[in-house]
Amino acid sequence: MVKSLKTISFLFLFTLLFFCFSNNALAGESFFDDSTGLKTTAEKTGHTEQAFFYSADSLESGIGNIVFALLSLVGIIFLFLLIYGGIFWMTARGNESQVEKAKNIITNSLVGLIIVLLAYAISVFVIKIFV
Repeated sequence: MVKSLKTISFLFLFTLLFFCFSNNALAGESFFDDSTGLKTTAEKTGHTEQAFFYSADSLESGIGNIVFALLSLVGIIFLFLLIYGGIFWMTARGNESQVEKAKNIITNSLVGLIIVLLAYAISVFVIKIFV
């Protein structure tokens, strides 16, 4: 169990680092060449800003980007826990204690996801009331 937890932790960390620190191909300013029309299209649609943690528009959109990234991370964690619980259940081979552990993992991950989504919904509701 400890070895599988280490493997899952390694895969999660690798995936997180891969997606967070990977270079966005063809996203640089040098690739918006006028001969292809990409620069004109990007300017007309408002997609010339490359910032993630800050925005030229407002602080709210920057904070919104951070919240979106955190919610995406919660979704990835939920997916890994759900897969881990499912694999744990499939490999239980009828052992009732392992089946109960797998059910608890799946149930707790679902409850955690619901709590996070409800907290997000409540915060959006409160912000819309006061703003």
